[in-house]
Amino acid sequence: MRLIKIITVFIIFFSTIINYTFAADKIKVVTTLSTYADIAKKVGGDRVEVQYIVAGDQDAHFVRPKPSFAMLLHRADLFVTTGLDLEMWVPSLVDMSKNNRIRSGQIGYVAAYDGIDLLEKPSALSRSEGGLHIYGNPHITTNPLNYKVVAENIVIGLEKLAPESSDYFRANLKTFQHRIDVHVFGEELVNLMGGKLLTKLANSGQLIEFLQNKSFKGRWWAMWNPSRGFRPLRSMWNNW
Repeated sequence: MRLIKIITVFIIFFSTIINYTFAADKIKVVTTLSTYADIAKKVGGDRVEVQYIVAGDQDAHFVRPKPSFAMLLHRADLFVTTGLDLEMWVPSLVDMSKNNRIRSGQIGYVAAYDGIDLLEKPSALSRSEGGLHIYGNPHITTNPLNYKVVAENIVIGLEKLAPESSDYFRANLKTFQHRIDVHVFGEELVNLMGGKLLTKLANSGQLIEFLQNKSFKGRWWAMWNPSRGFRPLRSMWNNW
């Protein structure tokens, strides 16, 4: 009986050590927005540990750089932020973290917007315009097709830290991007035309016209054609 207790204690002890080592080996990812965190979990899988700073119901423009957030970033291997003038509090928080690896341009920094064609770029910078995003509209998460670009940017960041896991991250990325395409356009249309072409047409504003000239329109047309001309997201952006 005594021997069984000793063996049980050893099993629990070594299981704890193994679990701790495994957790320590995971890439610690911190994101500004919860949306980026969800994407990081999808592409990083069981090889990342992800936390975020701004919840979905919070205004990302206004976040107080709290010491608890600085501690999160201090332990981070990878930091994902929009990279524009949405989270103006980020530089102060990174300074507080004392983690030089996650500064802009360093190995642990990911700009989520990279590769996304921004909307509403100002033609002139003037205080008469009121609150103005000088680079264009930074609310990139309002377009689900942008999630595919954000996901690839995160994967590039993960690959820099763990190149041996590149195939794993890329497989997750492919699955994630396909799921976005299917949810946006419908599986039939994706299988027929491919997600890349559909995304290119949609982002260039040519998809509706293209589908009008085709006999096959798929589920995407049936879902979205009735709401053509209704632009609630643009109105919401302008209110911000």
